[in-house]
Amino acid sequence: MPPPLLQTYDPTRGLISCFTNDSVADDNISAATAEALRGLLVDLYEEAFRRLPVEDMRADGVDTAKLVNSGGICLGLLDPITNIVINTVSLLPDGFETTNPSTPANSGRSRHKRTRDDWDAVASRSLRCLLEFMRAYFGLLTEEQAGRYLVWARADLAMAVLLVEHDLYAARPAPPDPSSGRTRNSLRLAATHVNHPCPDQLVSLATAWLPPEPLDRLAPVLRQESRWNRLTVHGVKTVLQVLRHQDDISGMTTLPPPPTLEEGTTSCVDLGDGRIAYTTIVQRAGDHIASLRRPQDMDSTLSSYSTHAAPPAPGTVPKLPHYSPCLFVRSLEAADADACPYVRSLEMSLYGAIHGFYLRALAILPSHAARQHVRGVLLAGHCYGPMDPVSNIVLSAVWYDANFPLPEADRCTQPHDILDTVAILRAVSRSLHGLVALLHATSGQQLPLHEILKYLSYAQCDLSVILQPRLHQDGSSPNPFVAAASAAEHPQGSSMAAFFASLAPTKLDRLRSLMTSATANNTALSRESLTQIHTILKEETPAMMIQRPVSKRRKLSKTALRILASKRQAYDQQQSLIRGRIEKLLRKYARGHPSEPKYKLDFICGMALTDDPPFKQRRYQVNFMAASQSTLRNTLFFAEFRGANHHHTKTSFCCPLPQPYDMGRCYYGRDAARKIAYPDHSIDYLSSDIAHGGLDDTEDTLDTDFLYFDSERDVELARHCRKWQSNRMPGKGLQCWINGTWLPYANAIIRSTASISECPSQVGYFTWYVCLCLE
Repeated sequence: MPPPLLQTYDPTRGLISCFTNDSVADDNISAATAEALRGLLVDLYEEAFRRLPVEDMRADGVDTAKLVNSGGICLGLLDPITNIVINTVSLLPDGFETTNPSTPANSGRSRHKRTRDDWDAVASRSLRCLLEFMRAYFGLLTEEQAGRYLVWARADLAMAVLLVEHDLYAARPAPPDPSSGRTRNSLRLAATHVNHPCPDQLVSLATAWLPPEPLDRLAPVLRQESRWNRLTVHGVKTVLQVLRHQDDISGMTTLPPPPTLEEGTTSCVDLGDGRIAYTTIVQRAGDHIASLRRPQDMDSTLSSYSTHAAPPAPGTVPKLPHYSPCLFVRSLEAADADACPYVRSLEMSLYGAIHGFYLRALAILPSHAARQHVRGVLLAGHCYGPMDPVSNIVLSAVWYDANFPLPEADRCTQPHDILDTVAILRAVSRSLHGLVALLHATSGQQLPLHEILKYLSYAQCDLSVILQPRLHQDGSSPNPFVAAASAAEHPQGSSMAAFFASLAPTKLDRLRSLMTSATANNTALSRESLTQIHTILKEETPAMMIQRPVSKRRKLSKTALRILASKRQAYDQQQSLIRGRIEKLLRKYARGHPSEPKYKLDFICGMALTDDPPFKQRRYQVNFMAASQSTLRNTLFFAEFRGANHHHTKTSFCCPLPQPYDMGRCYYGRDAARKIAYPDHSIDYLSSDIAHGGLDDTEDTLDTDFLYFDSERDVELARHCRKWQSNRMPGKGLQCWINGTWLPYANAIIRSTASISECPSQVGYFTWYVCLCLE
């Protein structure tokens, strides 16, 4: 069934997760929330135990209560009671489903009486298990938030996920997808967290795909229309027969014949060397076991959570955000707002969405042209502006490169890849700051960050409709883009703000027509379209908007020249190492996938480094764009490989990542963040995808700033460098500021050049602030 569509902006969302009006938020679950959730779980276990044929199975030598306490945890995608029943039944001895039925127990016999205390231990395990799933699945929730959503959903995991997505303004809120690696890996991590005896079996049961006939057999057994209905031993054996013999059933069931070509979905791909690959997709008969849930039950629960208004009529201006009933976050102080867990979750969700916008923007630039605009994307390609976020990133980057190119003397011979993931994180962070300031300026009032973030989530960061009246101004009203550019620390903020505000409607319509096809269909811009965009942006920027350098280019000191050359040499060596490894992996991928086009590396757009035990061997995880020989469209890839002398048996590999580039599970903290897009299928990335380097690191000067140093315009950076050079400690000579510590120059040289073949000049390890001191 399709998930419910997003309704209009609803200021009451998030009240479950926003609890700073009660007390200062804490990451750990509170005693009150834990006790409420544990009480719900005990109720569920009592009902599940009542539904099981305990006495009849005792006649067959089965201790049902022992099975429940062993592995009958409340984890799965069906309703909580059914999850407990299935997980308990799955632990029955092998062959139980084929044994002859024993004499039923006398209906007059009293069932074994159990108290609520008997379920406390397994309820506590289920509580920890459910919290672990929610934290793993989303990444952006605290334990207390996860606990509150689970209490509201009455320990229904699928419903709790739906509520979180609803509160975060997901375009189509949906319960966990059983076919998704994100879902399967979260289930496995949760089951392992509480030492479930068979975690892989639990994941297989929760996400099982069954043909129509077995699904029809399970439906009347698992869907209890009356709470007084109980399972029979025959019903238990039916469940076991279906779930334990999925492969046999799939093999014995006669599937419908595949449709003819005109009925299927057929694609044709030119492989570029005279070969053409035809692919026909046929839908497999059946569905996931989670489809046994009644859609109306989840819809009614979601409807009772929040009151929805009718969506705005097409072409009308949607309502601006207004104040939240939450008392604490009405404060205009950012520090107060950041104390709210819901505000932090909204921020992380928006960071993830904006990161996806950047990946899409890089993908729609035509291959072999995108690398020419990496500088513009990283330094000035912000997602606020008069169009949709992806188009704004492309327009801002091309505008900056067209009107503020690097001086000839500062340019490197090769276009730069993005080896510094913190550089992308900084662009993402600054874009969000700009969006917040733009919405403040457009609303004409000071609004709490709480409401601003909710509205940005609702609008998917697209403010183009409410900005229409502010475009092509005559100067009589304030320009909202000035505030946005200032908050986002745009390198040429006043010029950019003036350009956006003065852009003629006809030119904006022309730019929109050139961009729409690519953004709407996730296709690449043609070279002709990019050239036209470049021409319009250049012609529509009057000379008076261009801030000329305040002084002539000054000569760098000998020390600065030497260190700058060393930094760029280290970067070039790292770039050569990584590009060489990726090109080998692409050739390997082509050999293993002969029916797919052959891809050629275009540019690298992110890299994370980790040290694998026990040898502390460097592991590289890289995002890169590659284009096939038959198309200009770039495809995002993920690659993983290790250093040259590694002792691991894991195979290096690369694989394409499908669009949309949804960060989905995301975490953007002050000290660490998820900065790489990972494949969906591997549990390794779900447990180690949060790498060192977070939002605090974006406030420092990065290697990217030195690589794109403009000796005519980067006056502030040069001024700081000159001040840092003058900081000499008595008797110790020149001091260098490296990762928060002043070090003697000689020591800094040793640290920065160590292991240069493995990780030269890795951002976050060595940051030089002294290398551009001017004479």
